[in-house]
Amino acid sequence: MTHESLTARDFDTLVNRLGGPEKLAVSAKETGAPQRRRGFADATALLRALLLYCLTEMSLRTTAALAEASTLASVSSVALWKRMAKATPWLEQLAASLLLQVCKEAMPAAAKGRLIRCIDATTLTHVALAARTAGQLWRLHCIYDP
Repeated sequence: MTHESLTARDFDTLVNRLGGPEKLAVSAKETGAPQRRRGFADATALLRALLLYCLTEMSLRTTAALAEASTLASVSSVALWKRMAKATPWLEQLAASLLLQVCKEAMPAAAKGRLIRCIDATTLTHVALAARTAGQLWRLHCIYDP
């Protein structure tokens, strides 16, 4: 995802799918995401800045500079990091809401009542140098039941 797609129609579609700016503000306040509003105009700007960092390969410093340059937010990299730490429950709630919407839309009437799980498996290289050179991998399995 690029900065352009975060400022374009796709982001507006995402905000509308999440219930609009007002509902985003309410859910952010309920989860304690924006304890201080300094630097961000609203919850939509906070979400956009967090997604800009999470979905690109930019550092926090670069993300904060780009947010400042695009008048998205006026925060330092440390402030952005602290906001991200406080916004974790909010982002989890938003992701779960989107996943639930997708499941309801995609599930045909015949599949209702059946068990549906989202399963992910990935491999991680072992931390120790000897294990990495030997090619040992850790396997991480994650199951989400919507």
